[in-house]
Amino acid sequence: LYLIDDDLARPVVRDVADASDPSARSQALIEALVEALRDDGTWPSDLPVPRVYAFDHERDAVVVLDLPQHDADLSVASERRIVASLERTLIEDGHDRVLYLRDGTGERPWLGRLAVPSRLE
Repeated sequence: LYLIDDDLARPVVRDVADASDPSARSQALIEALVEALRDDGTWPSDLPVPRVYAFDHERDAVVVLDLPQHDADLSVASERRIVASLERTLIEDGHDRVLYLRDGTGERPWLGRLAVPSRLE
């Protein structure tokens, strides 16, 4: 796992359950990262864990992160750190592309959107 702060990656070692299904494996990885980010004070307790879908598309290993509706209050700086940590961790795990959904709807990287509570959209 990688926690990113001011463009500096700090590796964090955690036990992550291994699964034969790529989506289940990636979900376990993201859940461990969220726990590390919560311990670090970056991921608010009321921000849900994204649902993870991993698959191969042509030659790329793709992972889709779907963030459910939420009412978390999050600064843009924290959001940048979260997105950078998610992407670095997933790329180091062998994924070529990271795509985003917000409650099932396609999004660009969450910057500027993750920090907005669902009630304000």
